[in-house]
Amino acid sequence: MVGAVVVLAIVGGALAWLGSGSGGDQASAGDSPAPVTSPSAAGPADGAGADPGGSSSGDTGPAPASSRPVVPHVKLSAGDCFDSPGLDSKVTVITRRSCDTPHYAEVVSEEKLTGVVASETDLRDKAFAVCKSDIGRRMESIPEDGDDYYTYVLFPDLATYQMGDQDMVSCSLTKSHGRDGKQLTAPLP
Repeated sequence: MVGAVVVLAIVGGALAWLGSGSGGDQASAGDSPAPVTSPSAAGPADGAGADPGGSSSGDTGPAPASSRPVVPHVKLSAGDCFDSPGLDSKVTVITRRSCDTPHYAEVVSEEKLTGVVASETDLRDKAFAVCKSDIGRRMESIPEDGDDYYTYVLFPDLATYQMGDQDMVSCSLTKSHGRDGKQLTAPLP
């Protein structure tokens, strides 16, 4: 069976990176992450799980599902660190990394999607909603370090979710504002 995951980052916006890949379990990816929150700015929970409909940086949202290439799906768990084509131009698949070496994101939690959804937008909104409280709690626990953090959400594409092949969402944090941006060099504080 083919599985796919959509990769998005939020705070008033969605990422719109377009990845590539083929075959097997697949993940589609969205462009550059928008800031979720900065512990040193407006407060740790501001923006977490914000409406992904548009971005303060001018993004209009992810490309339509039919135009997004896919990358292989990788099962990630809380505490896993990884690179993603949406964050690193040198990778074409979501790749697990040691948290003690440079990496772009770390999974904060995994949540299960439930219910019926009719569109990619509904699915995306539901994925962001299930991550909101976990990301908010995790941001509250990060000491003010002057860095911005961004939410990065991995979730199944609509067809995969509707087939029942994949219903898990990986809720992640990154320091990267876009592709090839700032990396984490250790586990999240």
